Amino acid sequence: MIAALVGAALAAWRGNNGGSSDVADESANPKHPATAAEHAPLPPGVAAQAALPDVAFAADPFDAPVAEERLHDWSDRSGTRQLRAKLTVIDSERVMLVRDDGQQLEVPVADLSEQDRKYVADHVPVGTVVGKVVGISDGDSVTLLGPQNLQFRVRLVEIDAPELGQDFGRRAREALSTMAIQKEVRAEIRARDRFGRALADLYLDGRHINEQMLRDGFAWHSPRTMSRQQLAAAEADARQARRGLWQDAQPTPPWQFRGQQRRRSQ
Repeated sequence: MIAALVGAALAAWRGNNGGSSDVADESANPKHPATAAEHAPLPPGVAAQAALPDVAFAADPFDAPVAEERLHDWSDRSGTRQLRAKLTVIDSERVMLVRDDGQQLEVPVADLSEQDRKYVADHVPVGTVVGKVVGISDGDSVTLLGPQNLQFRVRLVEIDAPELGQDFGRRAREALSTMAIQKEVRAEIRARDRFGRALADLYLDGRHINEQMLRDGFAWHSPRTMSRQQLAAAEADARQARRGLWQDAQPTPPWQFRGQQRRRSQ
């Protein structure tokens, strides 16, 4: 029964059902989210687990339900086929979508457009993902290339590095880049922020990168999401030793700097 269901759904995705009103040209169905009613629970076993040979998972966040209540307009890599549906399950190789009429659709991540692959990465639930750091935005934000080449926007949880326009902002980015760029790291995703970024602890060869940035004096301890004594102690140690930004007697915290920037722009 499950095979028949998935087969019919894939036919709809690939445009083989002819008159489906849910598959349309991209220009006729612009991307915009909308609220949808609750759907029925997924049949057990629909989203099968798939092992990835080059990626290790612990407390695997894949093959897990996603708390997503909004419809999304999905398109394939060519941008010629679209389907409006809710993301309900993310597997390590596939996603399960449910249309507002209840029809379920299992789609390989590799078949999705680049924009939709980013959407999937931004909705992977809490858990551990192993991948390569391919970008450093600043002293507390990286881009992680994970399973199926999904790019995760990762914000290092519980730390706040200087903005690039501040003293030590660029040095903090350089320090994080020296530690992590092009390295395979383990990201322990704790939550999501309002921008969809993964709030995570990063680990490299057993070293806690979040803590190291604090201990080297390149970030403030920021306990807004969670608060751990060892991270507060790492900042205190850097302060006492006057490492990094603590060479300045009164460095401006980045949240104050951002507030000043917002007020100036008003």
